[in-house]
Amino acid sequence: RALRTNIEFLTKGSSVAIQVTSPNAAQGKSTIVANLGIAFAQVGIETLVLDADLRRPYQHQIFGLDNGRGLSTLMAVSDATPDPLPTGVPGLWLLPSGPIPPNSTEMLHIRFERVLDDLRARFPLVLVDSPPILPVSDARLIAPRADGVIMALSAGTQKPAALRSALEKLALAGAQVLGVVLNQAGQDVDAVEAYDAYRYDE
Repeated sequence: RALRTNIEFLTKGSSVAIQVTSPNAAQGKSTIVANLGIAFAQVGIETLVLDADLRRPYQHQIFGLDNGRGLSTLMAVSDATPDPLPTGVPGLWLLPSGPIPPNSTEMLHIRFERVLDDLRARFPLVLVDSPPILPVSDARLIAPRADGVIMALSAGTQKPAALRSALEKLALAGAQVLGVVLNQAGQDVDAVEAYDAYRYDE
């Protein structure tokens, strides 16, 4: 709820698309997106969670929904119109990733902006769950098309050099970084185990 309030101040209540990403995997970004979506919906803001992680999608698992059609379907077929799915939380909708494509980077580069513009016109708030920044280039393609980027960090797992590199890559992409969320603060986290549990391939 505190994060929701901060975002409301930063965006000044306008209709926006906010990307949530992280330097590397296993930082809790998908959980942050889901909980943030619930928090906004609870105060009456119609919110769409968009799973733009076309390599390791997770939002459909969080909400227990089908992933047979979604973002990849919209980008692959120009006249495809899969409707966002109700999550069971009033005012909160999910557009899952859809089937994992063989060429996610190319699809995002060419067709993501069109889809995001359409969704932004339909929902006051779009929360975009994207892949991490350093392993693959997908998040850097999404960032300049969003209205702001939130970086998720799991306490004790990131070296300063990795954070600096991620922020530099976002700056080069022309992204507007709204802030950093420190996740799992106060918990003991095995950084090596967390990283190895969830890998991305370019």
